[in-house]
Amino acid sequence: MKLYKEDLSAVQYGPAMIHHHTSRNKQPWLMAHWHDQMELIRLHKGEMTVGCENIATLSPGDIYIIPPKTPHYIICCNEGTVYDVVMFDVRSFYNNTDISRVFLEPIFDGRAKFQLCTNQPEITACFDRMVELSQRNCFAILPVMYQLLDLLFSQALVELDADVKDRHRIVQATEYMKENLTEKITTKQLARRFGYSQEHFCRLFKETTQVTPMQYLRLFRLEKAVHLLNEGNHTISEISSLCGFSDPNYFTRCFRNFFGTTPTSMQSKD
Repeated sequence: MKLYKEDLSAVQYGPAMIHHHTSRNKQPWLMAHWHDQMELIRLHKGEMTVGCENIATLSPGDIYIIPPKTPHYIICCNEGTVYDVVMFDVRSFYNNTDISRVFLEPIFDGRAKFQLCTNQPEITACFDRMVELSQRNCFAILPVMYQLLDLLFSQALVELDADVKDRHRIVQATEYMKENLTEKITTKQLARRFGYSQEHFCRLFKETTQVTPMQYLRLFRLEKAVHLLNEGNHTISEISSLCGFSDPNYFTRCFRNFFGTTPTSMQSKD
């Protein structure tokens, strides 16, 4: 099986990136990944599975809400699946007002918890309006983005956690893992480094990212492996070492379990 990743033809206007997609096969085109932007996916036709640890199957009309820094993947279950993606960095809207501190900062730092999936008419209408306006490249899209944020808080918010200190430390832990990808990292070491018991650290980490620390680290390593495979400049053993896997055979097993194909097969088809 060859991993398939669609070409992104983004329409970017200010802080928003808007994509329109039609899938061409049933394979996962977007592997597990994460980013600083908030992402909303609106399914129009077909069926789609979105998630990582918490998985949801979307039906036409649904919107899947992905907060910043949350690992996720997309699998189109049908050929010809049609959907739109809206991505934006909430930090682009930061200012010195109370409303920014109350509504925007909690999204980025992980205190704001939203429903995974919604089909509220006002939210879907606002989403569609943003997609429409992006084709016209006009300033009118900006107030619609504010309206969308307001609707998410009024109709899709599940929880707003007042304590951000722990979540900041979890974000620091993910950055530490990324910067020390080739080192031997354990949950016990991470917990000690960031001042928690191992049990408490694991609980906070999963609450923040939806996956365990070792699952998150493995995602980082596998993401880097795919980039190195695409470059075509390294052997499988070299990629295994560069991505923090001490044993090439273990690396191959992890890769096959996650992507359904071996690194060698993927490399030979690129």
